[in-house]
Amino acid sequence: MPMVPAMQALCIFGVTRSVAATMGPIFYGVEKPKIQTKLAIIQLIILAVIIYPLTVRWDILGTSLAIIIPMIVILILGIREVKNILAFEYKTFFGIIGILIAAVFLMILSLSLAKMLLLSGENVANFLLLVLLGGIIYSGTMYLWGKVSGHKMGDIISEILNAYRCQ
Repeated sequence: MPMVPAMQALCIFGVTRSVAATMGPIFYGVEKPKIQTKLAIIQLIILAVIIYPLTVRWDILGTSLAIIIPMIVILILGIREVKNILAFEYKTFFGIIGILIAAVFLMILSLSLAKMLLLSGENVANFLLLVLLGGIIYSGTMYLWGKVSGHKMGDIISEILNAYRCQ
């Protein structure tokens, strides 16, 4: 199934896109939308240059990589621009992102082990159990990180839940 590696590669695109999507409102908020425009043009140029050679070389996986590579470049350039605007340290930014990534990897590892050791077979019940387990592991990891680091993740979660209750 040649589609599986391509889909796995596109998961990386989803992660980078979710981080990059938060930069646009910052550029607009400080009245610098030209930065977003320049980044989009750079992304388009890189994509136009690499999509054909990568697709010829690695088929659908190459096309996926051609989508990911410009996004990573734009993410790096965008983070640099946001750093200049907000005047933060890379250490602070990557410290926060690092915790989130560590929580995701812990969740993936736990789910992989649970699937191998406990949940043999592929059916809807096992899928739903894995989704529930993944949510519990990720939320628990973030909650524990909040307790250890002094960030009040529990208060944030309670505030979100209370907002939903009021609706």
